[in-house]
Amino acid sequence: MKILLANKFFYNRGGAERWLFDVDKLLQGQGHETIHFSMSDDHNAFSTWSKYFVSPVSYQQSPMSPASWKAVCRMFYSAEVKRTVSRLIEDSQPDIAIIGNVYHQLGPTLILTLANNKIR
Repeated sequence: MKILLANKFFYNRGGAERWLFDVDKLLQGQGHETIHFSMSDDHNAFSTWSKYFVSPVSYQQSPMSPASWKAVCRMFYSAEVKRTVSRLIEDSQPDIAIIGNVYHQLGPTLILTLANNKIR
């Protein structure tokens, strides 16, 4: 089975990411193919799917900075997330998706795009 694993971070940042990497290893050990979707970051672990990772957003900058506005907009909709995950789905044809810690950085647009492509 092809399983898309989505999480906003793809490096060992905390418990959600530890869980993601453990699930990834477990699924691969059972013979499943895992497909990764996340934000780009210099700290990321290696993934053959990293060309599909979207630009990072952070909520740590000044409220009036352009990066802050990008982060706020992505909470509701992201054309980049829709375009990129649509390409990933087309190229990898996952059977199901496991969504981890996606919250504001990937959340609503990712979930809507998966649903529109009938990915459970």
